[in-house]
Amino acid sequence: MLADYKELISNNFVFIVTDRDELKGLIVGLIVLIPKDNYLLIENVAVHPTFQGQGIGRKLIEFAMSFAKEALFQEVRLYTNEFMTENLAYYPKLGFFELGRRTEDGYRRVYMSKPLIPY
Repeated sequence: MLADYKELISNNFVFIVTDRDELKGLIVGLIVLIPKDNYLLIENVAVHPTFQGQGIGRKLIEFAMSFAKEALFQEVRLYTNEFMTENLAYYPKLGFFELGRRTEDGYRRVYMSKPLIPY
């Protein structure tokens, strides 16, 4: 089991944003990126409720786009829960389009993509 955990961690990138007060070290937001064959998957984006609405989530997604471009990926993908209607309205504003919907692990997921290289 420990080997599986180490493999999972070694194949992912986790980036965190902290507040400016280094004494507190509060995690303000994070993003988890998983490299796939020809795309980068945004596995998770989270912003602490106290800091939501300040553009931190958007900056994290922009960071993922830059990361993917530098690594020469063709696209960035993500998924969200079908019931997260605010996400379904928000991601298209960032250039994502819906790839499909399916139920996995008991969750109704909506998969989205943003091409980085014109096809």
